[in-house]
Amino acid sequence: MPNLNAPKNRFCRGILATVLPLALIGTPSLQAEESDFAGLIRGKSPDRGVYQPPALPQAATVRAAVEVPSAFEANDPQAETNEINTVGYEESAPGQPMSLNHSEPSSGSGNHSAPMPRPSESLWAEPDPHFEYDNSCDAFPHNQCDGACCAEVDAWRGLEGCTDPDRWFGSVELLLMFRSGDTLPILATTSAGGLGQGVLPVGPPGDTRILFGNERVLDDMTAGGRLTLGTWLDPQRCQSLVVRGWGAGDDSFRFARQSNGSTVIARPFLNTDPFSPGSPIADSLPIAGAVGGQANIPGRLSIEGSNEVYGADVALRRQWLAGLGGVIEVLYGYQHVRMQDHLAISSVSLPVPNVVTVRDQFDADNIFHGGQFGLASRYREGCWSFDGLIKVAAGSIRREAYRAGVADVGSGPTAPGLLVGLSNSTPIRNSTFGWVPELSASLGYRYTENLDFTFGYHVLAMSDALQASGMIDPDLAVNRNPAAGPNDPSPGLRFDTYYVHGIQFGLQYVY
Repeated sequence: MPNLNAPKNRFCRGILATVLPLALIGTPSLQAEESDFAGLIRGKSPDRGVYQPPALPQAATVRAAVEVPSAFEANDPQAETNEINTVGYEESAPGQPMSLNHSEPSSGSGNHSAPMPRPSESLWAEPDPHFEYDNSCDAFPHNQCDGACCAEVDAWRGLEGCTDPDRWFGSVELLLMFRSGDTLPILATTSAGGLGQGVLPVGPPGDTRILFGNERVLDDMTAGGRLTLGTWLDPQRCQSLVVRGWGAGDDSFRFARQSNGSTVIARPFLNTDPFSPGSPIADSLPIAGAVGGQANIPGRLSIEGSNEVYGADVALRRQWLAGLGGVIEVLYGYQHVRMQDHLAISSVSLPVPNVVTVRDQFDADNIFHGGQFGLASRYREGCWSFDGLIKVAAGSIRREAYRAGVADVGSGPTAPGLLVGLSNSTPIRNSTFGWVPELSASLGYRYTENLDFTFGYHVLAMSDALQASGMIDPDLAVNRNPAAGPNDPSPGLRFDTYYVHGIQFGLQYVY
């Protein structure tokens, strides 16, 4: 029996073969399978090959995770040139992949666009209009000590990226200093019973008591200051020139005692006059009490002294080591220190008929000039910092001793005095090699971006220095007849190490 459905099936297959390729033209992502009937429909038309979709790069089809703010794109003239806004394609020859055209995007319906993200978009953040910027230590985001910007600071070598570095730096500091002081011999005595002459020795079996002396003086705290000024000599901040000037202030003392005659005031000494009975013998210069064979003679005594020290230096500093937030520098240069010491002893007695006045004065001057060498260190951790200095200077110490003594018994002042006579009144000047070591350490807290509060300790010494006690005859020896016997008081000088030390408070302009 003939199959009546065969012509019908062939007819349906022909219709599908004709319509299906037309329907698939609008869907380029699908691939049509050619049939014999489709080949007959196309006839001798050239074979265009099978359509392949463009193979776009992944970066061009994926939008950046962080969108660029519109305000940024509007204000950035480079936005259009730095981004890939469109991607076009053209049909390739049979068997070849599609190629991208970045320079001349197609204007047809098949044009694709995929904006590329800018490299800086992930770091961009809109500023907060309500945030107030300041220069305090913990200011955010740009001025904080612990922030990402200032974290790159290498031991105060500048705030690159935070501020424009300044060429100059410096500090002003308050120095609360203590001196080594000076120990003076016994210079004033009295009598416990009121009938003695204040003759040494002190205490039993005699009745002499000390009024002044045999104690340390000029060791009280004084207020001084130090000024530091420096400048960088190279852009890399490896060399700097630092100038300092400082002073420890003037320390002084004054002892005064007066009597109406009922209390003894005397100045003890050792009488080495060969014509005195029992020479040498302990003796005294009466001021109040029994004076010149008269009893109850009024009188007064004053002893005053002072000490002053100051200095300056200039040094070239060169970086030696750096790392772990710290810097060690080598310094070398010139240093100057001057120390002056003064002592004066004055007495007035009122016997009849003449007033007796006696005065002894001692002045010492020490001047140091030399070269210095040492190390300076700096370290910073967040808002805290540490500065250290250790150095030594070597050079010449010029020492000058001036002693003068006068007495007035009513006919005018004439030499000698008591502890200063013709034997030791000649000025003495000499020079010697000496040392001036110095040590300083301070802790700082950064209050603003360029200002630190500092607190620390400082000590400076001078070897072979001359003070007032080194100018007084150690035995208080006096020869009232210089034409014979020993040459007293002795003109010799004694030297010792002098130093100042104390704490320091300051404000430092940080570089």
